[in-house]
Amino acid sequence: MFQNPHCKGQIGLLEKSLIRIILSGLLIMGMLLFPVAASANGLCDTPITSNLTLTANLHCPDGDGLVIGADGIKVDLGGFTVSGEGMIGTAGIRVHGFQHVTIMNGTVLGFDIGVVIETNPDTSRTASAMVSNIHATGNLSYGFLTTSQPGILPSTSTLINNIASYNGYVGIYFDKGTFTASRNNSYNNGREGIVAHGSSGTLDRDRAFNNAFSGVSVRDADDVGTIHHGVLEANGVRSHHNGLAGFEIGGGADAMLVGSRALHNGGPGYACSSANSTSGSGNLAVGNAGGSTDGACSFLTIP
Repeated sequence: MFQNPHCKGQIGLLEKSLIRIILSGLLIMGMLLFPVAASANGLCDTPITSNLTLTANLHCPDGDGLVIGADGIKVDLGGFTVSGEGMIGTAGIRVHGFQHVTIMNGTVLGFDIGVVIETNPDTSRTASAMVSNIHATGNLSYGFLTTSQPGILPSTSTLINNIASYNGYVGIYFDKGTFTASRNNSYNNGREGIVAHGSSGTLDRDRAFNNAFSGVSVRDADDVGTIHHGVLEANGVRSHHNGLAGFEIGGGADAMLVGSRALHNGGPGYACSSANSTSGSGNLAVGNAGGSTDGACSFLTIP
């Protein structure tokens, strides 16, 4: 399973303490806004092998929330909330080596990861899921995570009309997989809003704003000497009021941006490594503290 970034020493003790304080506050707010049902029903941390629609909020204090246990099933939260208590390694909804899964309509609050779609190295099975109308908020590290293991076909995710907010690390993180994302909002997260790390895919009218680091980031991933290429096609994506760059294209990655908007970010609107390939048209940069670009986005057309 995916290694939690907090266990790698990437975040300092002060940051972790602040994240836990914020998470505790969000959990309390969540309990007030979404009173939880008892963690009975045999649903928590138990493989689900048929279609499921929740009829009440579900609280899972000791492990994962809903665990997918078969291909092709649909999980409808029915507008309800699945909540945890911020335990490292837990997920609100886990798709572990199952395919053609549908997840929709509700809130995931207070886990390590809100929704994770991951390959299963034990069975060498990839994972795929379509996730829509899910609000992943107040999770310790990620709101949404798609991740793959070496030697297995990449995991695939389709994210439509979701929200990732107030998560401690990254709102939406694609790690060595393929993805399609449309009309998602990622804001007020502890690092980036949307990251494609060694992944390839498309963003369409997504928004990333008020995140502590860059709004949208794409970069290659080096997995024990194997390079996973980062490729991003972004259409009509808005990135604004983030702490660093609006769009960050890291070394080796490729990006084609069309009609994107980088507005009032703390760094440049578009930050590119000289080693990558960027292109596009109709993009806009306004009011960014670091200027329109950092100078390396020479092939990116910005009026």
